[in-house]
Amino acid sequence: MMFLNLSLIKKTSSALSEVEGCLRSGILFILLFPLAASSQNRITNCNGFPINNTIKINFTISAGASCSGYQIFKGADSISFTMAYDYAGVCGNTTSDENFSWTDYSPNLNAVNYYKVFVPPSDYSQILKVYVEQAPPTPRLIVYPLPADDLVNILIDNEDNKYYDLFVYNSFGTQKLISKGTYSGPIQLKINSLNTGIYVFLFIDADGKVFKGKIYKN
Repeated sequence: MMFLNLSLIKKTSSALSEVEGCLRSGILFILLFPLAASSQNRITNCNGFPINNTIKINFTISAGASCSGYQIFKGADSISFTMAYDYAGVCGNTTSDENFSWTDYSPNLNAVNYYKVFVPPSDYSQILKVYVEQAPPTPRLIVYPLPADDLVNILIDNEDNKYYDLFVYNSFGTQKLISKGTYSGPIQLKINSLNTGIYVFLFIDADGKVFKGKIYKN
């Protein structure tokens, strides 16, 4: 014959009723396992800036477990991105922050470029917006002949009709020659008074633009 423990049944029924009541009121909390705290994004100090016709991206990966590389994504807007660079090595340091940089040598000129950094498994940087203006071409500087005996020619593009000062220094920084005038083509500089050796010259135009070159004297 089976005997039922009426007291136990009553306690179980009461407990179930309490659980049902908690479920209906939405205040039941069941903690089976402690919840892990939400992880913090490890990408910090993320910034980008133009250098001539390129854009340099800098960022820091904060101290923590090592990660399996990182990727840099690029887009023409803040919605659509494609991978521009994939670093497949190990990154991240358990005791200190690590700084990284990458240069985009082919950005969209005279336009805003968008970038974001991804560190596996789930960290993304904020979206960077960097405008780069097309830099003017660097004027061409030609010195001939090299080496020279008595006369050397110095040709600089885009300097026509500008007043200039030209200074020549030896390897000790001593000024040896000075030439001044209005540029109207190659400067013919007499160097027969110089000793054999290598000399540095500075060409400074009326706008303060400086060009630097070398003269090789026989």
